[in-house]
Amino acid sequence: MKKELLKKRIVFLGLFFLFAIIAYGITSYSSTLTYSTVCGNLDSYVYRYMGMLMAKGGIPYRDAFDNKGPLLYLLNCIGYKINWKYGVFIIEFVFMMAYLTVQFMIAGRFADVKRSVIYTFASLGPVGAFFVGNMTEEYSLVFISVGILVFIDYFLFDKKDWYRIVICGMACGAVLMIRPNMIAVWAVFCIYAVFVNIREKKTFPFKTMLWFTAGALTVILPFLVWLGANGALEEFWKDYILTNRNYSTVYNSLSNIVKSFKTYFLVSISEIYILLVLFLIFRKENKGFNISYLILLILNPLVISLPGKGFEHYGMVILPTLIYPVSASSVSIKQLLKTKKYLFDTVAFLTGVLCIGFMINNYRTTIPALLSGNPRQERDEKVVSVILENTEPEDRILVLGFKDYYYVESDRLASSKFHLLNSINEDYPGGIKAVIEDINSDPPKLVIVQEGYDDDYFNFDDYILIDDELNIWMVEN
Repeated sequence: MKKELLKKRIVFLGLFFLFAIIAYGITSYSSTLTYSTVCGNLDSYVYRYMGMLMAKGGIPYRDAFDNKGPLLYLLNCIGYKINWKYGVFIIEFVFMMAYLTVQFMIAGRFADVKRSVIYTFASLGPVGAFFVGNMTEEYSLVFISVGILVFIDYFLFDKKDWYRIVICGMACGAVLMIRPNMIAVWAVFCIYAVFVNIREKKTFPFKTMLWFTAGALTVILPFLVWLGANGALEEFWKDYILTNRNYSTVYNSLSNIVKSFKTYFLVSISEIYILLVLFLIFRKENKGFNISYLILLILNPLVISLPGKGFEHYGMVILPTLIYPVSASSVSIKQLLKTKKYLFDTVAFLTGVLCIGFMINNYRTTIPALLSGNPRQERDEKVVSVILENTEPEDRILVLGFKDYYYVESDRLASSKFHLLNSINEDYPGGIKAVIEDINSDPPKLVIVQEGYDDDYFNFDDYILIDDELNIWMVEN
């Protein structure tokens, strides 16, 4: 008994350190860890700014414009409070560890520990093509995985406990409070659950849906109550609903949608996983569930392609769906290939080789940067220095551009709700006219004009140019 317990503890520790190595190897690509990372950090700094705003008592949407969900900002707020510089990276690392754990649990429904590790790693193959760092999709990975795990337990293992359904609803609610276009898993399998119940019991599953809805509302309602209590519900509707609706229709021509779909589909090697699910359907194993899963594998990349913008990080939501086809088909394939029972595992492991290359490159980039003191880029260092030299912590500044980096790195808040200026402002109800009116209503102490951006929006009558090279202006006393 003691030997068995010791063995379990050793396995647990081994898995913990293995997943920690993988999680760090992936998340170290994020700009929340080093300034030398090759990934884009513009969006990440927007979310970090929103988190900083919350930590300083501000309210998203009311005090700052952005079109993502409040849970994303809350995570960045927690990160800021842990440590203003590296706290968000800690949140990313924890979420990646949680994601790997749930993926391992899904694989464990069909395989032993060793093979579950292999399949978990195999599902990470395309991660390097999609991962950017501190983005909406990254935090949704674990919630999507939880949803898949609960549906697998519900349909394949007859685990229909009320608390599992509540957890599934909570995971859906969490994704809705990050970004709503990532709920394909729930859209497919909730419909399938209704279909199965009506077919088998000739009744609508009211009780099941009630538990699911209760779980979702457990996550959603606290945010709505908090926003309502702080007078931000109207702006939440404008930023999160109306702006996203407008934003998603700008580039969504059929050709752009098809192009994005092909990119996500091919880069994620989805055709292989579709073949594995087709194999399960051909074998008549859990046919209804596998047909639904096949629909999910096609619908998921289609939904994220609808805006017509092929941003790589959109494709990250495909990753959680890859573990089931590999794990579930492995059992049937091994039955057919009795003399080559390790062939499938070898092939599966090889699909994760790209992830190894991605991780090695990240280690080679981030570790030397951290050892050398993690220096900023020269121009960015100068801008931050000018801000710190000419303002106090309570002073407001304004960046005319799309670089919230300067707010976060100087620990200063913007004077305007529109802390960033890019094309998405045009999708805000009221358009550019509302933006211009707001940024000129409360004069900031400093104005930083980012390279490549026009300064036509701002009235500089009461400002003097204090740094011609960096294009930084200060209000006259």
